[in-house]
Amino acid sequence: MWSLSIPLWLVLLAIVGVTTAPKIAEARTVTVLFRGFLASPPAGMDRLADTLEANFGGNPTQPFSSQVFAYTQQQQAFDFIDSFDDIDCLILAGHSFGGNSAIVLVTDYLDPAGITVDLLILFDSVGANDDVLPSSVIEGINYHQISTGLFEPQGVASVAGSSNYQVEALYGVGNADITHTEIDCPLFERSEVDYLALFGSQPDLFARIVERVFEICAVAVSSLRWLASVALVMGLVATAYRSLVLAQRIRQ
Repeated sequence: MWSLSIPLWLVLLAIVGVTTAPKIAEARTVTVLFRGFLASPPAGMDRLADTLEANFGGNPTQPFSSQVFAYTQQQQAFDFIDSFDDIDCLILAGHSFGGNSAIVLVTDYLDPAGITVDLLILFDSVGANDDVLPSSVIEGINYHQISTGLFEPQGVASVAGSSNYQVEALYGVGNADITHTEIDCPLFERSEVDYLALFGSQPDLFARIVERVFEICAVAVSSLRWLASVALVMGLVATAYRSLVLAQRIRQ
């Protein structure tokens, strides 16, 4: 009669593969958004959150969670993120001072916790140290406008490491046609007639964002599902091997 011993690594693989694969396959997308100074619901970030929820919410196999915060609530935003243990795709967005708050959340809270951000979206961000994309952010998008009013804030025009878009140039309109307070939600701030007159259509930054979030999350979930499948198969192989070993021992 022959006997087999069970390598410790196979036992551990069986445990990890079988218990982890289902959790990986249902990885969560989380979005955190910051309103600008003095902004209150329904501000542009609230409407963006509603748009993302409408497109990504309600799928039990791909959970989606989102919350909007005031620009002063970095600690509360971190606590919200830290409350999940199944995040696969983390999206941050912020308008005006809220854009700077999103960067502070990354550098002062998420970086020390070892949490990576998949996408950071800025809308005319105003504040210090918001001209460089933090190294722990995989992708950044910066939308800015050209200020023409005497007291109109001017957001950062170029964030190193990000894709930078001047929205007036993006839509082929004059610099006075999109303002600092409209940039985070231009589709809702003007009438349809005004949009048709200005652009010939209704441009919507939200549609661009939804498309990019979908692409990022789809890639992430696809990768995780592949890993989950590999983990599950290897776990089952290890379990079968263990059963074979036990069967041989019983025969002896």
